Amino acid sequence: MANDPELPLRERKRRQTHASIEDHATRLVLERGLDIVTVEDICAAVGISRRTFFNYVESKNIAVFGNTPRSPQPDEVSEFLRTKHAKLPHALMSLALNNAFSGEHTDAVLRAELLRRRKTISQNNPEHVSWSKQKITLFQRELSAIVVDYFDQHPDLRVLETPASVEAEAMVRIVISAILMGYHQWASDETGSYDDLALACFHALDILIAFAKKSS
Repeated sequence: MANDPELPLRERKRRQTHASIEDHATRLVLERGLDIVTVEDICAAVGISRRTFFNYVESKNIAVFGNTPRSPQPDEVSEFLRTKHAKLPHALMSLALNNAFSGEHTDAVLRAELLRRRKTISQNNPEHVSWSKQKITLFQRELSAIVVDYFDQHPDLRVLETPASVEAEAMVRIVISAILMGYHQWASDETGSYDDLALACFHALDILIAFAKKSS
C-alpha cells in the first residue's frame, strides 16, 4: 500500500510515485486513446522527468497495462515451499493473487479502479490480449514448477496417483480458473474493492473444488 505508515518515508514516496504514474497513465489513455498519449504526457501529469519515469517502469505499455501476472518473488516462493499448508490450493491461490493483478503499489481503492480502467483499455486495444495470454501461460508454468518443488519437499500432501507434474498442473489450472471466474464476477459490480476481488477469487475456488468433489 502506497501510504502505509509502517513503511520508511523513502519507500512510501517511491510507492506513491509509482501509483501516480499508473493512475495518470490509465486516466490519460482512457481520455485520449493509447496511440495518442505519450510518455511525455504522463510525465507532465505526474510532475516527473522521463528519466524518473523509466526508473519506475520499462515502457508506456507497462505503465498503462501493468506488468502482471509477474513471477513470484524468491522470498514468497521460499515461504510457500517451507510451510505445510492445510489447504494447499488456497495457499497457492494466495501466492497467485499476490502476483496476478496490477496496482500493487497503490491502496485497495485505487487498485480496484486501475483494474477497471485497464479492463476497458484492453477491450479498446484487442492487440494487447495476445500479449496478456502469453504472460498468463508463463505464469501458469512458473506456478506449476513451484508446486512440483513443493511436492518434492512434502510428498505426503499429494492426493493423486499421477506424476507430480500432472497433479501440479491440475491444481494450477483450477486456481487460475478460479481467479478468472472471481474476476469476472467482481468486475460486474462497479463498486467492489480489491479486497472484494480477492474474496471473490477464493469463493470461486471453493465452488470449483466442491463441484469437482460432488460431480466425481
